[in-house]
Amino acid sequence: MANDHKPQEQVRADLAELASALLMGPLAPDEIIESAPVDTYLTGILWPRGAPVDGMDDDAGLDSGSDPASAVEASVPGYRAIRPCSIGITFAVAKEATITIGLGETSRYVPVELDPDAKPDPTAGTAAPKGAQVRKAWKRSQLGYSVRLSPAQESGTLRINQFVDAQGAGITDKRLALHVRRRVGPAQHVYTVTLINEETDDEDAGPRDARCLFQAGIVIEATVGESPGIQPRSAPPITGGDEDSLVNSLLYRDVREFAVGHGVAATWPPDATAAVGHVRTAWLPETRVLGTSPDGHAFLDEFRTSYPDALKAEFLSRESERAAVVAALAAFADRYAEWIDRFLRARLEEFRGDLRDAADHNLGRCSSTLDRIRAGVDMLRSDDAVWSAFALANAAMDRQSRYRAKEHPRPLQWRPFQLAFMLLVVPGLADPSLDDRECMDLLWFPTGGGKTEAYLALTAFQIFHRRLTDGHRREHGGVDVLMRYTLRLLTVQQFQRAASLISACEAIRESDKRLGDARISLGLYVGGEATPNLMEDAREALDQEHADQKPKSTPRQLLRCPVCGSELRGTAYRADPLQPRIDITCSQKDCETGGRPLPVLTVDATIYESPPSLLIGTIDKFAQLPRRTDIRRIFGLDGGLPPGLIIQDELHLISGPLGSMAGLYETIVDLVCTRGKVRPKVIGSTATIGHAAEQVRALFDRSVLQFPPPGFDASDSFFAVRDSTGPDRLYVGIPTAGRSPKFALQAVIAALLQSAATLAERGKADDASIDAYWTCVAYFNSLRELGGAYVLMQDDVPRQMQFLAGRLASKRRDLELEPEELSSRKSSRELPGLLHALSTTLAQFKADPFEFAAPKDAVLASNMISVGVDVPRLGLMVVNGQPKSTAEYIQASSRVGRGIPGLVITLYNFGRPRDLSHFEHFRSYHSALYRSVEATSVTPWAPRARDKALHAVVASVVRHLVPGLGGDEDATRFDPSGQAVRDLVQAILLRVSAVSCWRRLKFDPLERIVPIEI
Repeated sequence: MANDHKPQEQVRADLAELASALLMGPLAPDEIIESAPVDTYLTGILWPRGAPVDGMDDDAGLDSGSDPASAVEASVPGYRAIRPCSIGITFAVAKEATITIGLGETSRYVPVELDPDAKPDPTAGTAAPKGAQVRKAWKRSQLGYSVRLSPAQESGTLRINQFVDAQGAGITDKRLALHVRRRVGPAQHVYTVTLINEETDDEDAGPRDARCLFQAGIVIEATVGESPGIQPRSAPPITGGDEDSLVNSLLYRDVREFAVGHGVAATWPPDATAAVGHVRTAWLPETRVLGTSPDGHAFLDEFRTSYPDALKAEFLSRESERAAVVAALAAFADRYAEWIDRFLRARLEEFRGDLRDAADHNLGRCSSTLDRIRAGVDMLRSDDAVWSAFALANAAMDRQSRYRAKEHPRPLQWRPFQLAFMLLVVPGLADPSLDDRECMDLLWFPTGGGKTEAYLALTAFQIFHRRLTDGHRREHGGVDVLMRYTLRLLTVQQFQRAASLISACEAIRESDKRLGDARISLGLYVGGEATPNLMEDAREALDQEHADQKPKSTPRQLLRCPVCGSELRGTAYRADPLQPRIDITCSQKDCETGGRPLPVLTVDATIYESPPSLLIGTIDKFAQLPRRTDIRRIFGLDGGLPPGLIIQDELHLISGPLGSMAGLYETIVDLVCTRGKVRPKVIGSTATIGHAAEQVRALFDRSVLQFPPPGFDASDSFFAVRDSTGPDRLYVGIPTAGRSPKFALQAVIAALLQSAATLAERGKADDASIDAYWTCVAYFNSLRELGGAYVLMQDDVPRQMQFLAGRLASKRRDLELEPEELSSRKSSRELPGLLHALSTTLAQFKADPFEFAAPKDAVLASNMISVGVDVPRLGLMVVNGQPKSTAEYIQASSRVGRGIPGLVITLYNFGRPRDLSHFEHFRSYHSALYRSVEATSVTPWAPRARDKALHAVVASVVRHLVPGLGGDEDATRFDPSGQAVRDLVQAILLRVSAVSCWRRLKFDPLERIVPIEI
């Protein structure tokens, strides 16, 4: 695959290089600068001993402090209050290795005097003639020191002041020292080398700038003869009882750490394997994180050639060509089988010990997945209703993909993992007696891969299959699918996407008599702050909409027609004056809807009156269960089938207190959706997950299959392979060492914004290639930090950009627009407009500034941006402090670089030990990000959780499932000793027991689960 992103990649590299030169220096090897060096450069400085952080670098209003709601720990009082005077690096070498220690770019800046008539030059200067009036300046002087160490046989320490300079002459420099600690082992020697600035923080010793070391660094070269001599650091032993640890040890066995920094990061050559020739410290470490290709393994190339239409939804929708479709899908499964045989089963003997156990485990998961995919193909071959529902679902997905409302209308081409997931899940949906029904199928794929399309297709299948097999559904309708989210932004966005599918399904129903007379519809079930619960409130809100007012809670959640894309003004919404009904009608004459009301419900009262086929809601909305009786119709408790499919998107977000409450209320949903022994099928999706089995058991009381299951390498699971040619993300770390986080943040943002403008001014980037990096997205771990940054963007950042523009001899970039905020403080109706505004490109604005507003300069975002925000043009992000969880870090940084080369700058707060640790291990951490995803905490049956909501669970199931106890007044007849009540309590206790037993199970890598006595 050709790389079409070379221009953007070059611009990204130029931007990172220029920003690095502004933040750490130098702009030129022999530069002369007129501003004080410590004020010119942010980082890369070793200060005199005992130099405190200046009081002027105050963090008031930016640091999260002790805010209990903060997503990151507070700074440790007094920690790193002294500016760093040393950095170090630890590495391991072969016993016979000869080591050369160099100081890299380490420099001092020496005071010089300039000719007053010389023109200011940011990179060079002219010495003043004798007797002339002079200007003070600073000239860079690179030290160029190195020292050579021969192989040694004993442990010990060295303190070195004598070096060889760049010309090969010996030199003694008492103003700095190298401290070398050597630990001799049987197989390798471990060294820790520390560079120390020996100057003291004494005002009488001369200018402080002259006593600092700038661009400080250590470069280690080690060879054994002609071979590289630096070996990977010893890895900790594998934790034998942890499934995830075993599997990750197998998948990331080739990710090695050759050095670790101390107060600084460490880096080494890319694509290192067994040994490297050199390692070095890095103040601005970089790591490229490759994307994941959804095109699948190369084995599928032959399949695509033999069956060129097999992945086209239009081909799969041809009911009359059943044999051809089934044959193509069978061949699709065969390619997966061949991959398993050649790349897994044939390689088992490569592994020993724990890695062999993990390999056996992964092979078993892949083989089980293959069996289920083949079962799906067999069911399409043998079951007429399943085949018809599958074909209709593909027809609906293809139809909505061609709608003009789509950004790029086109026929739908399935990605291999999407089609495989459909085949995997279909049998459990169609046949409730299968064991598949009791397994939660969790779709795991990196952000932007297309998870939504996969489960929307299964939504259409479930709706159509119910219509084809159940007469009550054809006549009366009802809820077939529940889809839950945790955030209102994500819920509203996915509601708009689902509206296109449901509109397509309804259009198909109108032309296919097999699907009955009841309308296929979509409902939005969120809090009253976004949509009204009552018709009276809805009518009042619509009156305000018709008067061009903007009520906070409104039924007007679809702003554009999901079919043709034209605007749906307030007048498109008409409320029935008597009945609980609102008609949403597109007025566009050539719209495919033909003036018929859209099948969309956005008010609770209309949802209870006419339960929609697909109900999308926030997870907290189901807290209504113990309070309402009209909610019964959603679950078919007064006749008809209950929801048969539950979709939980962004599973990783259901953790902590929310997860514990969700686990309790999930007990209610499960019981009211169960008929006999048949429970609803549960599927989910996530881009980041750790210890999924425990989380799913606690939430849904089900086993879990993570799809696609991993193979033996993180880069290849057949359906998802590492993309070495497509766009990637470049992660760059920057420490606040010696500075306050407030000062560092404004310096970083100013450098990035000004560098982008300077590259464009110099002609190194055109509008198309610089656009991705024109808008800087700044991510914050708390609203308090975000609020402080808002002031910085209006004051400190423009002032710093003026200074940087002078250094670059370029025009200062004007920040004409105030920074946009994307957080929970934004109302629901403001969010779609903001996301639309962020999509405006630089080229569009320059071509027609009256039609398009100027692109935003900066967006200040909380964790609200982590899910559901999909703005393809965004390519630049500053992460202000390491988020507390790796999952959050991945999710947040994945908002940029979606289909384009992304640049993520992570600013590490040296006042937080956790940030410092991540910075010191920057390279190895980012080389295996998904390995570090933490387990989520879900404890629905913990004592405090039971105190909070167990009464709601019991009240709900008794009210809805015990005959005669539905009304409020019926509570007086409650008999705890009644058999129906006892059965429900027993069902709850069985669920508790299942979760408790799971937590006490002993993991065996070969899938042998041994219960331990409780």
